[in-house]
Amino acid sequence: MIKNEMNDMMDGDSKSIHYSCRLDTEMYRFLAGEAEQKNVSMNNMLNQVAREHVVKKNFEKIGSALTCKDALRGVFDIANDKQLIKLATKLGSSNAVDYVGMLYHDVNQDTVLKFLDLWGGRFYDYEHKNHDGTHHFSIPHDVNEKYSVFTKEFIMSFVESTINAPVKIQSSPRTVTFSLAV
Repeated sequence: MIKNEMNDMMDGDSKSIHYSCRLDTEMYRFLAGEAEQKNVSMNNMLNQVAREHVVKKNFEKIGSALTCKDALRGVFDIANDKQLIKLATKLGSSNAVDYVGMLYHDVNQDTVLKFLDLWGGRFYDYEHKNHDGTHHFSIPHDVNEKYSVFTKEFIMSFVESTINAPVKIQSSPRTVTFSLAV
C-alpha cells in the first residue's frame, strides 16, 4: 500500500513528495513551537524529525548506542594511546566496512560518503561540503584530544579499506577535519 501511495505522490524527477498526515495535537504544538524558535517552516521541521528518525534506526541496525560526551571524555581520558589507535584501526578497517554493507548493501564511493555523513552527523555542528569532487568534512566533537586521535585513525583506516582514496586530515583537541577526492 505504501509503495502505491508513493508512486501516486511522486513529482516526476523531484526529490520531494506531497504527503498529508495527521499529527497528535500535543506533538503538533511542540514541533510548531520548535520550528518557530528555530525560524524554520513546519515542513523543514518535519523533514528534520524524519531524518533524525532514519539516523537513529540506522545506528540501531549496526548496534550503536548514543552516549553523552561526559562518558566519552571519561573513557577516552583513561585510555592508552597505543590501544586507542589499535582499536580505531580495527573498527575503521573491519567493523565500519561491515556496517556499510549492512546499511547500504554495497561498499562503494557513494555508500562510504553516506556512512561518513551518518557517523559524523551525530555531532551537532558536523559539516560535509563537496567542492568539485573533493569532499570536505568537519567533525567538531568537543570530547577531548584522545577522541580526536581515535577519530583520525578510524577515518584513515576506514577510507583506506573501502575506497582507498588519499585523505588529508587534521585534528585539534576538539575537532577533526579531513578531505578526500573521489
